[in-house]
Parts: sequence; C-alpha cells; structure tokens
Amino acid sequence: MNKEARIAYSEKHERKQKLFERKYLKLVFYALHADLLQFAKVAKEKGLDEARRDLDRLVVNDELMPILLQMYSEVGVYQANKVLREINASAKRNTVINNKAGQMYSPPSEPAFETKAGFGFNEEWINAVINFFKETLLKLVSGITETTRKQIIDILSEGVEKGWGIDKIISELEAPELVLWRARNIVRTELVKAYSKGHELGKEKSKWETEDIWISAKDERTRRSHREMDGEVIGEGGKFKVPLYKKMGGVDVQVGWDLMTGPGDPNAHIENLAQCRCTKVTRARRDERGRLIPKVQRLMIQ
Repeated sequence: MNKEARIAYSEKHERKQKLFERKYLKLVFYALHADLLQFAKVAKEKGLDEARRDLDRLVVNDELMPILLQMYSEVGVYQANKVLREINASAKRNTVINNKAGQMYSPPSEPAFETKAGFGFNEEWINAVINFFKETLLKLVSGITETTRKQIIDILSEGVEKGWGIDKIISELEAPELVLWRARNIVRTELVKAYSKGHELGKEKSKWETEDIWISAKDERTRRSHREMDGEVIGEGGKFKVPLYKKMGGVDVQVGWDLMTGPGDPNAHIENLAQCRCTKVTRARRDERGRLIPKVQRLMIQ
C-alpha cells in the first residue's frame, strides 16, 4: 500500500472517528459532569460538610457504563463489517500472470475502502464486543469515578487555601471546562479500543489468511512511535513491534517496545494507546505465486 493510499485511508478513517467522537463526547461529558453537579447541589442545599459525606458514598458513575457499552457495540460492529468487506474486496483483485517466466504473482492492489454488501454477523459481534469489554469496564468506570472524586477534593483544598466562599467553590465545581478534557480523552482512548476489537472480530470471519498494514494519523500530533510504524506489515497471528518512548527532560527516550496487534491493542502501555488516531488495513494474504491462502490450509498443516 503506497504512501498516497495510506494518506487517503487515514483521512477517511479520521473523518469517521470524529463522527463517533462528537456523538459520544457529549454523552460522556454529561455523565462526568453529573457527579460534580450533584456534589455542588448538596453543597448549596446542605453545606460542604454534608457534601463531603455524600462524596464518600460516590463509588461508581452508573451513567457511564451504558454509554460506553453502547459506544463499544456501535463502533465495534461498524469496524467488524468494514474489515470483512475490505478483506473480501482484496481477495477479488486480479492476479498478474507472467507467462514468459512461467510464474504467477500479485502485487496485491489496495483493498477497496468500503462496499455496500452486508453480512449477517451483527448480533454475534455485538455480544462478543459486550462480553469482551464487560471484563474491564467496571474497573475503568471505577477509576474514572475516583478521578472525579480527586478533582472535587482538589477544588475544595484550593478553596480552603485561597479563602474562597461557598459560591466561588460551587462555581468552580460547576465549570464545564473541568471535565471536557477528561471526557475527550476517555472517548478517544475507548474508541480506539472498540475499533481494535471490531477489527479482530472481522478478521475472524475471513475465509483467507490475512496481513495487516499499520496506517498512522498524518499530522504533527501523531506520536513518534506511531509515525515510525506507518506502512509496517505483519502476517497472520503476528504483532507490530512498536517502540515505547517516554519524555525525559523534554526529549523522547526509548525505554522498550510494545508488541501490538495494531492501534488500540488494550495490552499496550498507555503511551502507545491513549487518544491514538491510527488505524490499520487488513487484506487477504497471498503466497509467493499470488494465490490466496485459505485459512483451512493453515489449520490442516497444524
């Protein structure tokens, strides 16, 4: 897949990603803000001491869980369908025959971005996505709630230090800017995880062996490690060896590697995961003579 095709694919992916982000950013923002508004309400009506006691009862944000599950399901199933269409489209590419050399080969053409054909796996995929994310969702939402609690405590501490009155404290608690960045970070990070799971599910339904191409987001915000991965290819069952950088004195220092199935692999360090906008293309794999490799061959060999 040449550079121009990767750029076009990345741009198309980012447009769709932004649509999902806009849809779920508002919902996640309101769910996060609700905890702050509830604390502010209790502080207004019953005072800060009662509000602090109420804060101790804040264990998990119940509004977030159904929102994130909905996002996982919608994005995961969208990506699973898209990946399966692309694999099947790449399998239909013509093989080039060199009669003089008596050899057959295929410099596999770029897979089509999307086709209109549908597949009947949606319900199965929805259940798979939900079951996968349920395993870690409670831990995620509990962590988010704990961060909200810390934000409230930080505001109260600042208020005491600076001598704020109750009105100023409540005003700071109700300020939407307090949670907007957090909401955006959560949505972007969880979106890429949903894409990754959907990609995996789509590949599972392929009749052919596949290979993946990492496609980096194409702007100055793309992290160094992911820029370096652009265009890298792995075969069936392989993993991308992604550099792990950390900032030390304002300089990127490589401290190791992440072995990743692709962008959004939840097993990667947060430095290679949070707010990632990269994607990958999966296409049907061919042997050295340009022939498609059915998955059944691999299973029979094993």
